This record gives sequence, C-alpha cells and structure tokens, in this order.
Amino acid sequence: MTTTVKSATRIYKRRRPILSNKDAEKAKTEDKPYQRKVPAAPGTILRIQPNGTKLWKLIQDSKPRTLGRLPVMTYAMAVEKALAILRGEDPDIEPESEPEATEVLTFGLFLERHYEPYLEANHSRPSESLGCLKRFGLNDKPLEELRLADVETWRLGRQKQNRSPKTINRDVATLKASLQKAVEWELLKDNPLARLKALKIDKRPVVRYQDKRLQKALKARDKKLRDKRSSGNAWRKQRGYELKPELGEYSDNLTPMILLALHTGLRRGELWNLAWGMWISSAKF
Repeated sequence: MTTTVKSATRIYKRRRPILSNKDAEKAKTEDKPYQRKVPAAPGTILRIQPNGTKLWKLIQDSKPRTLGRLPVMTYAMAVEKALAILRGEDPDIEPESEPEATEVLTFGLFLERHYEPYLEANHSRPSESLGCLKRFGLNDKPLEELRLADVETWRLGRQKQNRSPKTINRDVATLKASLQKAVEWELLKDNPLARLKALKIDKRPVVRYQDKRLQKALKARDKKLRDKRSSGNAWRKQRGYELKPELGEYSDNLTPMILLALHTGLRRGELWNLAWGMWISSAKF
C-alpha cells in the first residue's frame, strides 16, 4: 500500500505557483506547454511554451484571455491588469484567439501571385501558357507536395486521349519551366520534374502535300464554305431573314495563313501575332 502511494507521488509533478517576477523569469521550458498559477490574482496563470515564449493569461468562464508577454509585461503588471479585469474596469481586453494558420502556397496561388505577372512581362502569349498550366489540374495542390507521379498520371491520361507525344512534351515543358522559376525564386526547394524524360517522338519523315495538291485542297475547302454560305442566304431570303455577308475568295483565315507560313517560314507564334501594321509594302514581297 505504501509503495503505491509513493509511486503516485513520483508521477504527479507539482508545480510551484508564481509569486514574483523572479519566479516567472526562472520558469524553465519543457517538451510540452504547461502553466503555473498566480495566486495574487484568481484565474491568472503564466503559460510557458516549448519555444520559450511566456504569456500571462486570465481564465474566466473557461475562456483564456491573453494579458501580455513576459518580459514586456512583468509579474506586477500582470497581477494589476488581471485584478482590474476581475473588477470590471478593463472590458476591452481581447479574448484569446487561435493562432493564425500559415497560408499554404498552392500551385494555383503560385501562378496567380508570381508566375502570371512574370509571363505577362516576358512572354508574347502569356494567356496560352497560363491556360496550359491550369489544364494540369494542380491548382489546389500545395507547391511543396507536387510529385513526379502527378505529372506521369496526367501524361498517361493524355496519351489515352490520343494526344500526340509532341503536344504532351510541349505542355510538360511549360509546367517544368514554371516549377524551375519557383526554385529560382526560392519558393520550392527542388524541381520535381527535373528527372522526367520526354516521350519519344516518331521521327519518320512526314508525307507532305505537293504544292499543287495542297492548293487544290484549299480551294476546294474555300468553295465548299462559299457554297454553304450562299445556300444559307437563299434560305434566309425566302423567309425574310437578315442575310449574312457572302464569302470572298478565301472563306476564312486558314488558306492565307497556310500559304504565308509555307512561303515565309514563319513559326506558329510569329504567325498568330501578325497585325496589319507589320506588313512590308514591297513589290518583291
């Protein structure tokens, strides 16, 4: 019986109350937060955190209220303020609030706050790159939790949709470049795609249209669209509807763009960024 009582006495760790500022300063940190009572003001405690932070608190109706932090607020100041609150002389003290959660930087937030402004300042088609990055479906994933497996899964899904390896590689390269910028800006420790290998591309020569065959196909396409517009206008005219403009030699921009690309060697981005003011008026051209 005696042995049991002694063991229980050893397990229970009695904490001495805080009776002075010296007691508060000498209170040691432990692995877990703990508190010591301040008898001079009922309900007042000194809470000691593992990181060494010491807070004076007043507990009323089971709700802790922070009075101040040691050493900015001394023992005497804490007791005085606690007694004032107990007397109802300090009703404006703020209740204890939960510590603010640290915001997690998701891939979507990274794009919005960091990479999108960079694209707008440095890329000719920022909206295209941004749209590509959003299609990966990683916006809600924390940046630090992005893994190679996530992109591998996405890539397999695209292959099942019969997307070409060249298209998939281009999209992955866009994502890889964005993550590399995150590393450069010290928002990410390592690029998870650094070891990702590109899909193999079939390098067999592509059968290209001969010039006459291509022009014949384009003319046939334009004629089909013109005939369709004329037929539609005839139907509208019979019913008194507003007619649409008849199509000219080229039904849309496709034929001029293809011919221009073939004869000038312009790349896709250059071709799409053309404006009328860029044309050079010369007989040779």
